[in-house]
Amino acid sequence: GGRAAVGAAVGAGTAQSRRARISPCAPPSTAARTPIAASSAASPSAPSPTTLTFPQRMRRAASAATHRSAKTWPSVQSTGGGGAAAAVAAQAGWLELLGGSPPPLPAEQADFIHTLAARHLDPYLDGVRAAPQAGERLFLPAVRSDYAATHGGAPLPAPDEAVLALYVRHAIGKANSIHCFGELLMGEGRPPVLQPELDAHLRSLAKALAEAIGRDFGTGAGREYRLGGVALDQALLEEAARRHAAELYATQHRLGESLAKANEAGEVGRRAELRRIFGFEC
Repeated sequence: GGRAAVGAAVGAGTAQSRRARISPCAPPSTAARTPIAASSAASPSAPSPTTLTFPQRMRRAASAATHRSAKTWPSVQSTGGGGAAAAVAAQAGWLELLGGSPPPLPAEQADFIHTLAARHLDPYLDGVRAAPQAGERLFLPAVRSDYAATHGGAPLPAPDEAVLALYVRHAIGKANSIHCFGELLMGEGRPPVLQPELDAHLRSLAKALAEAIGRDFGTGAGREYRLGGVALDQALLEEAARRHAAELYATQHRLGESLAKANEAGEVGRRAELRRIFGFEC
């Protein structure tokens, strides 16, 4: 099962290391983004609500929600009119969607979706479950039905793309926090794993996550999520996970430097107190 691999496969080749450091890569690009919409192999000839672009559906969702959001998903202008430049911009848009600012949903909707994503994925990410159980619900239909059941039968206002983004962000965030660092060393924290171990983890995670999306969102049945003509695939998932890992390492480095400065200041203060109270240096 695809979802089981999110928890089971990410451990492949991810033996923990104690001391190796990895230089963080550049942060995700802020290049322009293109409208996103879910498409299928057989596109309808006439426009329908399911063929609206992501920004259009976001505006509908915001107007229908009790708690309205002032933001809408940014539309993108094509750079260069197509070809390679447009593909690069679309890839940057995917990476921003999966690792940049969260989808501009009302807080109640975002919390609802993220909570269900955590309940759905955590048994696999934590290694508690290795394979889907018989009769287990698929994620996207489960989110829709649970929202209707708890909101008086109202349909989920958030578009599928927002649900997909929160699902992927949780899977990447938790898997990386577990597998991108080694065992805890007293006084040092959890050091980053070696680069080969990191690469193996990211490949396994991207493959498992692509399979899980195919199962939970129906993309394995010919349906694709596209942004600027570029479909979400394993390579984009791996790059999103790699950038998230780099951000984790950069944050760890910054916090480590702050802790070292605080410890140094504390030691200076302790020496000053000993000198003041006891009249000697140590």
